[in-house]
Amino acid sequence: MALCCYEGSAPDEGPSAEANAILVTAGHSAKGRFIVKALFEAKKGFQVKALVDDPFSEQSQVIADMGAMVVKGSISTLERIWLATKGCGTAICCLDPMDIVTDDAKATHERVLNFAEHCHEKKIRNFVLCGDYAELQKLDVDPAAELLKLGFKSVHVVAQPLFCFEDFTERLGGMFVGLSKNSCRMELDVDPKSELPMACAEDAGKIVANCALNPSRLTENPIRVNATARTLEGYAKDLSEATGIQVSYARSASTGRISAKEALQYKQIISAYGTHGQKRMEGIKSKDFLLWAEDVKFSFKEFLKNIRRSNSKPTGNSESLMAMEEMNLLNQLKKVNKDASHVSLSGAAKSIHTMRLSKMQGGSRSCFTQMGRSATLQKGCFDSKTQVDESRSSISMAVDKRMVTHPEINRTPELPIKYTESPRTQKIASSLDSQGHQPEDVDV
Repeated sequence: MALCCYEGSAPDEGPSAEANAILVTAGHSAKGRFIVKALFEAKKGFQVKALVDDPFSEQSQVIADMGAMVVKGSISTLERIWLATKGCGTAICCLDPMDIVTDDAKATHERVLNFAEHCHEKKIRNFVLCGDYAELQKLDVDPAAELLKLGFKSVHVVAQPLFCFEDFTERLGGMFVGLSKNSCRMELDVDPKSELPMACAEDAGKIVANCALNPSRLTENPIRVNATARTLEGYAKDLSEATGIQVSYARSASTGRISAKEALQYKQIISAYGTHGQKRMEGIKSKDFLLWAEDVKFSFKEFLKNIRRSNSKPTGNSESLMAMEEMNLLNQLKKVNKDASHVSLSGAAKSIHTMRLSKMQGGSRSCFTQMGRSATLQKGCFDSKTQVDESRSSISMAVDKRMVTHPEINRTPELPIKYTESPRTQKIASSLDSQGHQPEDVDV
């Protein structure tokens, strides 16, 4: 499976060819990933394209290994997702918690409609909206009726919560602190009495995939998915019962390993649900949380063990850690760019490391390219449309922070990216090499 990189606006083209692909948004989330999985398991022969926030994250690599094409983008970045929408006949808009404008329901509604209108302009015929129906109904409008007005052949709305059970080991995994062998604590700045509706992403994914693959057979709108509503204390109690690990919940302003932006978003979403007592929202049958927790108890224990292991690693001083990270970057770049000189790769490693530090300190997150991974391409290289100026050539590979830490990539380099040096860089590198500045112990 190969990587292709694209950047910029779509070229001026006529109507697309036969639409034989399905687009899934929020493919990096657990909900999006299980939708992609269900689409491939149906074996209908459709190509699947997924919008993700980070093409090199572990979650994105999982769906890429399934055969999906991953493209950096979201429902808010319409100007950069022309590659994803091209050739698609169906779009699945899987609303992510980060897609919600918590203090403005109208803005969320407009965001969905703008994405749907963009899909219709790209000749997409069928549209499936997967999200919190209560959130969409705050403006007293029928989402399905609004979407049908745009001219889609079929529209389906699958009502399920924004969060899913699987988020406990992914999106919300950063709230587990105070870990020991037999106990842990969940911390989030949320009222202990506030409910958090959730559903099983695996079961919901099959329902959504069925809507996309058989649009004419389903007439019910919205299609509701069974969801469990618990307080965080209630979920902690169920996890304790299912896994044998004593799990507790405590409200804390500390964000733990969750970013401050995401922690604030989650707090606002959960707080908006209010406190109405525990109940179960009825719909198409899906797994209950306690049953899900019993099924995944071994993987949950392994998840907590990995956190303890990472917390026990020696920290060292900041300078040595920075040097170590740059060295790891350099080694990773050598694996995928064997013909490049040591000087140019060192420059690329330093540039990427500087970009990461800027992001950690609150700097803007620049998008150098859109990444696509397709099973139909045997050789990966930069498309001519993605070439950027010389000042950015050293980092145009779009290697993000988790690329060098992902165990699968470190063990078996699967990213055959073609690295092209600029003429100026080649001249400098050749000059330095001839003067003996290149280390003898580095294989270039």
